[in-house]
Amino acid sequence: MDSAIDCPTPKSVPKYTEKDVERMQAELKARLEAEYELMAQETMENFQKEQAAKWKQATREWDTLRLRLIDEKNADRDQAALEYDRIYESLHATHAEKIRLAKENDVWEVKNKQLKLDLSDMRESTKLLTGQIDELKQHVTQRDEQYAHLKAHAQEKLNCANDENEKLANAHALAMSTMDVKLSRLDSKVKTLEVNLQAKNEAYNQLEDICDGLVRELDSRGGAER
Repeated sequence: MDSAIDCPTPKSVPKYTEKDVERMQAELKARLEAEYELMAQETMENFQKEQAAKWKQATREWDTLRLRLIDEKNADRDQAALEYDRIYESLHATHAEKIRLAKENDVWEVKNKQLKLDLSDMRESTKLLTGQIDELKQHVTQRDEQYAHLKAHAQEKLNCANDENEKLANAHALAMSTMDVKLSRLDSKVKTLEVNLQAKNEAYNQLEDICDGLVRELDSRGGAER
Protein backbone atom coordinates (compact mmCIF):
# COMPACT_ATOMS: atom_id res chain seq x y z
CA MET A 1 0.00 0.00 0.00
CA ASP A 2 1.42 3.40 -1.06
CA SER A 3 1.75 6.06 1.60
CA ALA A 4 3.68 9.29 1.87
CA ILE A 5 6.72 9.22 4.12
CA ASP A 6 5.48 10.97 7.19
CA CYS A 7 8.39 12.90 8.56
CA PRO A 8 8.85 16.47 9.70
CA THR A 9 9.65 18.57 6.63
CA PRO A 10 9.31 22.27 5.75
CA LYS A 11 5.87 23.24 4.47
CA SER A 12 7.37 24.22 1.12
CA VAL A 13 8.66 20.65 0.48
CA PRO A 14 5.95 18.30 -0.93
CA LYS A 15 5.62 14.71 0.22
CA TYR A 16 6.14 12.03 -2.42
CA THR A 17 5.10 8.40 -2.34
CA GLU A 18 7.38 5.68 -3.57
CA LYS A 19 5.33 5.34 -6.78
CA ASP A 20 5.56 9.10 -7.36
CA VAL A 21 9.35 8.90 -7.27
CA GLU A 22 9.42 5.85 -9.55
CA ARG A 23 6.99 7.47 -11.99
CA MET A 24 9.02 10.69 -12.18
CA GLN A 25 12.21 8.68 -12.75
CA ALA A 26 10.57 6.63 -15.52
CA GLU A 27 9.18 9.73 -17.25
CA LEU A 28 12.56 11.49 -17.14
CA LYS A 29 14.37 8.41 -18.48
CA ALA A 30 11.85 7.83 -21.30
CA ARG A 31 11.90 11.47 -22.40
CA LEU A 32 15.72 11.59 -22.51
CA GLU A 33 15.93 8.33 -24.49
CA ALA A 34 13.27 9.42 -27.01
CA GLU A 35 14.86 12.82 -27.61
CA TYR A 36 18.31 11.31 -28.03
CA GLU A 37 17.19 8.58 -30.48
CA LEU A 38 15.18 11.07 -32.59
CA MET A 39 18.06 13.55 -32.79
CA ALA A 40 20.62 10.87 -33.72
CA GLN A 41 18.33 9.34 -36.39
CA GLU A 42 17.48 12.69 -38.05
CA THR A 43 21.13 13.78 -38.09
CA MET A 44 22.32 10.53 -39.67
CA GLU A 45 19.54 10.39 -42.30
CA ASN A 46 20.09 14.02 -43.40
CA PHE A 47 23.86 13.50 -43.63
CA GLN A 48 23.53 10.32 -45.73
CA LYS A 49 20.95 11.88 -48.11
CA GLU A 50 23.08 14.98 -48.72
CA GLN A 51 26.24 12.94 -49.35
CA ALA A 52 24.45 10.53 -51.70
CA ALA A 53 22.95 13.41 -53.73
CA LYS A 54 26.29 15.22 -54.05
CA TRP A 55 28.15 12.08 -55.07
CA LYS A 56 25.47 11.19 -57.65
CA GLN A 57 25.66 14.70 -59.17
CA ALA A 58 29.47 14.55 -59.33
CA THR A 59 29.28 11.13 -61.01
CA ARG A 60 26.82 12.40 -63.64
CA GLU A 61 29.08 15.37 -64.39
CA TRP A 62 32.09 13.09 -64.69
CA ASP A 63 30.29 10.75 -67.13
CA THR A 64 29.11 13.70 -69.25
CA LEU A 65 32.61 15.17 -69.40
CA ARG A 66 34.19 11.80 -70.26
CA LEU A 67 31.79 11.22 -73.17
CA ARG A 68 32.30 14.76 -74.46
CA LEU A 69 36.10 14.39 -74.39
CA ILE A 70 35.88 11.04 -76.24
CA ASP A 71 33.77 12.61 -79.03
CA GLU A 72 35.81 15.85 -79.23
CA LYS A 73 37.74 16.52 -82.43
CA ASN A 74 41.52 16.25 -82.63
CA ALA A 75 41.83 20.05 -82.81
CA ASP A 76 43.25 21.59 -79.65
CA ARG A 77 43.94 18.09 -78.30
CA ASP A 78 46.76 19.08 -75.98
CA GLN A 79 44.71 21.80 -74.30
CA ALA A 80 41.74 19.49 -73.94
CA ALA A 81 43.97 16.84 -72.34
CA LEU A 82 45.29 19.36 -69.82
CA GLU A 83 41.76 20.45 -68.97
CA TYR A 84 40.70 16.82 -68.61
CA ASP A 85 43.52 16.16 -66.15
CA ARG A 86 42.63 19.24 -64.10
CA ILE A 87 38.95 18.30 -63.84
CA TYR A 88 39.86 14.69 -63.06
CA GLU A 89 42.06 15.88 -60.21
CA SER A 90 39.20 18.01 -58.91
CA LEU A 91 36.86 15.01 -59.00
CA HIS A 92 39.51 12.90 -57.30
CA ALA A 93 39.78 15.54 -54.57
CA THR A 94 35.98 15.49 -54.23
CA HIS A 95 36.06 11.72 -53.83
CA ALA A 96 38.81 12.03 -51.20
CA GLU A 97 36.68 14.59 -49.37
CA LYS A 98 33.76 12.15 -49.43
CA ILE A 99 35.96 9.42 -47.92
CA ARG A 100 37.16 11.83 -45.23
CA LEU A 101 33.59 12.77 -44.34
CA ALA A 102 32.71 9.07 -44.15
CA LYS A 103 35.53 8.59 -41.65
CA GLU A 104 34.19 11.50 -39.61
CA ASN A 105 30.82 9.78 -39.70
CA ASP A 106 32.43 6.63 -38.27
CA VAL A 107 33.90 8.72 -35.46
CA TRP A 108 30.46 10.17 -34.82
CA GLU A 109 29.01 6.64 -34.58
CA VAL A 110 31.65 5.77 -31.98
CA LYS A 111 30.60 8.83 -29.99
CA ASN A 112 27.00 7.71 -30.35
CA LYS A 113 27.87 4.34 -28.81
CA GLN A 114 29.65 6.14 -25.97
CA LEU A 115 26.54 8.19 -25.33
CA LYS A 116 24.52 4.99 -25.04
CA LEU A 117 27.03 3.70 -22.51
CA ASP A 118 26.66 6.94 -20.57
CA LEU A 119 22.90 6.44 -20.61
CA SER A 120 23.41 2.95 -19.18
CA ASP A 121 25.51 4.47 -16.40
CA MET A 122 22.69 6.90 -15.72
CA ARG A 123 20.32 3.95 -15.35
CA GLU A 124 22.67 2.38 -12.84
CA SER A 125 22.70 5.66 -10.93
CA THR A 126 18.91 5.57 -10.90
CA LYS A 127 18.98 2.06 -9.41
CA LEU A 128 21.39 3.31 -6.78
CA LEU A 129 19.01 6.14 -5.94
CA THR A 130 16.15 3.65 -5.56
CA GLY A 131 18.27 1.63 -3.14
CA GLN A 132 18.91 4.73 -1.11
CA ILE A 133 15.17 5.35 -0.89
CA ASP A 134 14.65 1.78 0.41
CA GLU A 135 17.36 2.34 2.96
CA LEU A 136 15.60 5.51 4.11
CA LYS A 137 12.39 3.55 4.74
CA GLN A 138 14.28 0.92 6.79
CA HIS A 139 15.89 3.47 9.10
CA VAL A 140 12.80 5.08 10.53
CA THR A 141 14.57 6.44 13.60
CA GLN A 142 16.92 8.54 11.40
CA ARG A 143 14.42 9.60 8.72
CA ASP A 144 14.87 13.38 9.26
CA GLU A 145 18.60 13.28 8.51
CA GLN A 146 18.25 10.65 5.75
CA TYR A 147 15.44 12.59 4.05
CA ALA A 148 17.61 15.72 3.80
CA HIS A 149 20.55 13.66 2.54
CA LEU A 150 18.45 11.87 -0.08
CA LYS A 151 16.98 15.14 -1.34
CA ALA A 152 20.42 16.72 -1.69
CA HIS A 153 21.81 13.63 -3.43
CA ALA A 154 18.90 13.45 -5.88
CA GLN A 155 19.23 17.16 -6.69
CA GLU A 156 22.95 16.71 -7.33
CA LYS A 157 22.30 13.80 -9.70
CA LEU A 158 19.65 15.81 -11.54
CA ASN A 159 21.99 18.80 -11.89
CA CYS A 160 24.75 16.54 -13.21
CA ALA A 161 22.35 15.02 -15.73
CA ASN A 162 21.21 18.48 -16.88
CA ASP A 163 24.81 19.68 -17.20
CA GLU A 164 25.76 16.59 -19.19
CA ASN A 165 22.78 16.99 -21.52
CA GLU A 166 23.68 20.63 -22.13
CA LYS A 167 27.30 19.71 -22.93
CA LEU A 168 26.16 17.01 -25.35
CA ALA A 169 23.74 19.42 -27.05
CA ASN A 170 26.49 22.05 -27.44
CA ALA A 171 28.93 19.49 -28.81
CA HIS A 172 26.33 18.25 -31.31
CA ALA A 173 25.50 21.81 -32.41
CA LEU A 174 29.20 22.58 -32.92
CA ALA A 175 29.73 19.38 -34.93
CA MET A 176 26.72 20.12 -37.15
CA SER A 177 27.86 23.72 -37.69
CA THR A 178 31.33 22.54 -38.72
CA MET A 179 29.85 19.96 -41.08
CA ASP A 180 27.57 22.60 -42.66
CA VAL A 181 30.60 24.82 -43.35
CA LYS A 182 32.46 21.92 -44.96
CA LEU A 183 29.47 20.97 -47.09
CA SER A 184 29.07 24.61 -48.14
CA ARG A 185 32.69 24.68 -49.30
CA LEU A 186 32.16 21.45 -51.21
CA ASP A 187 29.05 22.92 -52.90
CA SER A 188 31.10 25.97 -53.89
CA LYS A 189 33.74 23.73 -55.52
CA VAL A 190 31.09 21.80 -57.44
CA LYS A 191 29.46 25.04 -58.68
CA THR A 192 32.87 26.30 -59.83
CA LEU A 193 33.38 23.08 -61.79
CA GLU A 194 29.94 23.50 -63.38
CA VAL A 195 30.76 27.08 -64.45
CA ASN A 196 34.10 25.96 -65.92
CA LEU A 197 32.42 23.09 -67.75
CA GLN A 198 29.81 25.43 -69.24
CA ALA A 199 32.52 27.83 -70.39
CA LYS A 200 34.41 24.98 -72.08
CA ASN A 201 31.22 23.82 -73.82
CA GLU A 202 30.67 27.32 -75.20
CA ALA A 203 34.29 27.52 -76.39
CA TYR A 204 33.96 24.12 -78.03
CA ASN A 205 30.75 25.18 -79.82
CA GLN A 206 32.44 28.36 -81.11
CA LEU A 207 35.47 26.35 -82.31
CA GLU A 208 33.19 23.86 -84.05
CA ASP A 209 31.36 26.71 -85.84
CA ILE A 210 34.68 28.12 -87.04
CA CYS A 211 35.80 24.71 -88.31
CA ASP A 212 32.50 24.18 -90.11
CA GLY A 213 32.82 27.63 -91.72
CA LEU A 214 36.35 26.84 -92.92
CA VAL A 215 35.17 23.53 -94.36
CA ARG A 216 32.34 25.21 -96.21
CA GLU A 217 34.73 27.86 -97.54
CA LEU A 218 37.18 25.22 -98.76
CA ASP A 219 34.33 23.30 -100.39
CA SER A 220 33.14 26.43 -102.19
CA ARG A 221 36.68 27.22 -103.44
CA GLY A 222 37.12 23.69 -104.67
CA GLY A 223 33.84 23.91 -106.59
CA ALA A 224 34.84 27.21 -108.14
CA GLU A 225 38.22 25.80 -109.33
CA ARG A 226 36.45 22.91 -111.05
